[in-house]
Amino acid sequence: MCDLFVRNATVVTEERTFDGGISVSNGRIDELVVGQRDIAAARQIIDASGLLLLPGLVDAHVHFSEPGRGHWEGFETGSRAAAAGGITTFVEMPLNAQPATIDAAALVMKKAAAKQSHIDYALWGGLVDDNLDDLADLRRGGVVGFYRERHCRGGGRGLAGAT
Repeated sequence: MCDLFVRNATVVTEERTFDGGISVSNGRIDELVVGQRDIAAARQIIDASGLLLLPGLVDAHVHFSEPGRGHWEGFETGSRAAAAGGITTFVEMPLNAQPATIDAAALVMKKAAAKQSHIDYALWGGLVDDNLDDLADLRRGGVVGFYRERHCRGGGRGLAGAT
Protein backbone atom coordinates (compact mmCIF):
# COMPACT_ATOMS: atom_id res chain seq x y z
CA MET A 1 0.00 0.00 0.00
CA CYS A 2 1.31 3.44 -0.88
CA ASP A 3 0.57 6.60 1.09
CA LEU A 4 -0.51 8.70 -1.89
CA PHE A 5 -1.46 8.00 -5.49
CA VAL A 6 -1.86 10.88 -7.93
CA ARG A 7 -3.61 9.78 -11.13
CA ASN A 8 -4.87 11.21 -14.41
CA ALA A 9 -2.21 13.95 -14.52
CA THR A 10 -0.08 15.21 -17.35
CA VAL A 11 3.32 14.18 -15.97
CA VAL A 12 6.33 16.28 -17.02
CA THR A 13 9.85 14.85 -16.64
CA GLU A 14 13.22 15.86 -18.07
CA GLU A 15 12.80 13.39 -20.92
CA ARG A 16 9.11 13.50 -21.81
CA THR A 17 5.52 14.39 -21.05
CA PHE A 18 2.87 11.69 -20.63
CA ASP A 19 -0.52 10.94 -19.12
CA GLY A 20 -0.19 9.11 -15.82
CA GLY A 21 0.62 9.66 -12.20
CA ILE A 22 2.88 8.89 -9.28
CA SER A 23 2.87 6.66 -6.25
CA VAL A 24 4.33 8.09 -3.03
CA SER A 25 5.44 6.16 0.05
CA ASN A 26 7.19 7.52 3.13
CA GLY A 27 7.39 10.99 1.58
CA ARG A 28 9.18 9.82 -1.58
CA ILE A 29 8.02 9.11 -5.10
CA ASP A 30 8.44 5.38 -5.55
CA GLU A 31 6.86 4.92 -8.97
CA LEU A 32 6.03 6.90 -12.10
CA VAL A 33 2.84 5.43 -13.52
CA VAL A 34 2.35 5.67 -17.27
CA GLY A 35 -1.27 5.60 -18.44
CA GLN A 36 -4.49 5.32 -16.51
CA ARG A 37 -3.63 2.38 -14.25
CA ASP A 38 -5.11 2.58 -10.75
CA ILE A 39 -3.44 1.49 -7.56
CA ALA A 40 -6.05 -0.25 -5.46
CA ALA A 41 -4.33 0.20 -2.12
CA ALA A 42 -3.52 3.84 -1.40
CA ARG A 43 -4.22 5.82 1.75
CA GLN A 44 -5.05 8.88 -0.35
CA ILE A 45 -5.90 9.20 -4.04
CA ILE A 46 -5.83 12.51 -5.89
CA ASP A 47 -7.51 12.84 -9.28
CA ALA A 48 -5.32 15.33 -11.15
CA SER A 49 -7.39 15.42 -14.35
CA GLY A 50 -6.51 18.54 -16.32
CA LEU A 51 -3.48 19.30 -14.11
CA LEU A 52 0.27 19.17 -14.66
CA LEU A 53 2.48 17.11 -12.36
CA LEU A 54 5.89 18.79 -12.40
CA PRO A 55 9.22 18.01 -10.75
CA GLY A 56 10.26 20.22 -7.86
CA LEU A 57 11.69 23.56 -8.87
CA VAL A 58 15.07 25.06 -7.95
CA ASP A 59 15.43 28.73 -6.98
CA ALA A 60 19.11 29.59 -7.44
CA HIS A 61 18.85 33.13 -6.01
CA VAL A 62 17.21 33.59 -2.59
CA HIS A 63 17.96 36.07 0.19
CA PHE A 64 17.01 34.56 3.55
CA SER A 65 19.34 37.05 5.29
CA GLU A 66 20.57 34.83 8.10
CA PRO A 67 22.59 35.07 10.17
CA GLY A 68 22.08 38.61 11.39
CA ARG A 69 18.98 39.75 9.53
CA GLY A 70 16.48 36.96 10.08
CA HIS A 71 13.82 39.53 10.93
CA TRP A 72 13.77 40.36 7.19
CA GLU A 73 13.19 36.73 6.25
CA GLY A 74 14.97 33.69 7.56
CA PHE A 75 15.50 30.09 6.54
CA GLU A 76 12.50 28.75 8.45
CA THR A 77 9.85 31.07 7.00
CA GLY A 78 11.47 31.51 3.60
CA SER A 79 11.89 27.81 2.94
CA ARG A 80 8.34 27.11 4.10
CA ALA A 81 7.00 29.71 1.66
CA ALA A 82 9.20 28.32 -1.12
CA ALA A 83 7.88 24.80 -0.54
CA ALA A 84 4.30 26.06 -0.72
CA GLY A 85 5.12 27.46 -4.16
CA GLY A 86 6.64 24.24 -5.51
CA ILE A 87 10.30 25.00 -4.80
CA THR A 88 12.14 21.94 -3.48
CA THR A 89 15.70 23.32 -3.52
CA PHE A 90 17.16 26.80 -3.17
CA VAL A 91 20.62 28.36 -3.28
CA GLU A 92 21.11 31.08 -0.65
CA MET A 93 22.92 34.28 -1.63
CA PRO A 94 26.04 35.14 0.39
CA LEU A 95 26.39 38.88 0.70
CA ASN A 96 23.29 40.17 2.50
CA ALA A 97 23.71 38.29 5.79
CA GLN A 98 25.65 39.74 8.71
CA PRO A 99 28.32 38.55 8.53
CA ALA A 100 28.43 37.98 4.78
CA THR A 101 29.43 34.44 3.77
CA ILE A 102 32.97 35.36 2.72
CA ASP A 103 35.10 33.18 5.00
CA ALA A 104 34.98 29.84 6.83
CA ALA A 105 33.76 31.33 10.13
CA ALA A 106 30.82 33.04 8.44
CA LEU A 107 30.01 29.83 6.55
CA VAL A 108 29.78 27.92 9.84
CA MET A 109 27.24 30.49 11.06
CA LYS A 110 25.28 30.34 7.78
CA LYS A 111 25.14 26.53 7.90
CA ALA A 112 23.85 26.62 11.48
CA ALA A 113 21.05 29.00 10.45
CA ALA A 114 20.26 26.89 7.36
CA LYS A 115 19.42 23.88 9.54
CA GLN A 116 15.99 25.51 9.97
CA SER A 117 15.19 24.90 6.30
CA HIS A 118 12.22 22.74 5.39
CA ILE A 119 13.62 21.90 1.93
CA ASP A 120 16.96 21.09 0.29
CA TYR A 121 19.45 23.90 -0.12
CA ALA A 122 22.93 24.89 -1.22
CA LEU A 123 24.99 27.94 -0.34
CA TRP A 124 26.90 30.44 -2.46
CA GLY A 125 30.18 31.84 -1.17
CA GLY A 126 30.76 35.57 -1.47
CA LEU A 127 33.59 36.99 -3.56
CA VAL A 128 34.97 40.32 -2.35
CA ASP A 129 38.23 42.20 -2.95
CA ASP A 130 40.13 40.82 0.00
CA ASN A 131 38.93 37.24 0.44
CA LEU A 132 40.75 35.36 -2.33
CA ASP A 133 42.69 33.46 0.33
CA ASP A 134 39.36 32.32 1.86
CA LEU A 135 37.84 30.82 -1.29
CA ALA A 136 39.44 27.38 -0.96
CA ASP A 137 38.19 27.06 2.64
CA LEU A 138 34.70 28.11 1.55
CA ARG A 139 34.72 25.50 -1.21
CA ARG A 140 35.94 22.78 1.16
CA GLY A 141 33.21 23.90 3.56
CA GLY A 142 30.56 23.10 0.98
CA VAL A 143 29.66 26.21 -1.03
CA VAL A 144 28.59 25.33 -4.57
CA GLY A 145 30.08 28.39 -6.22
CA PHE A 146 30.95 32.04 -5.71
CA TYR A 147 28.86 35.14 -6.25
CA ARG A 148 29.85 38.77 -6.54
CA GLU A 149 27.73 41.93 -6.77
CA ARG A 150 29.26 45.22 -7.86
CA HIS A 151 26.84 47.27 -5.75
CA CYS A 152 27.13 45.24 -2.53
CA ARG A 153 29.77 45.95 0.08
CA GLY A 154 29.82 42.34 1.28
CA GLY A 155 29.32 42.98 4.97
CA GLY A 156 31.69 45.94 4.94
CA ARG A 157 34.40 44.48 2.71
CA GLY A 158 34.79 46.25 -0.63
CA LEU A 159 34.32 44.91 -4.14
CA ALA A 160 36.01 47.58 -6.27
CA GLY A 161 38.71 45.32 -7.73
CA ALA A 162 36.72 42.11 -8.21
CA THR A 163 35.75 41.28 -11.77
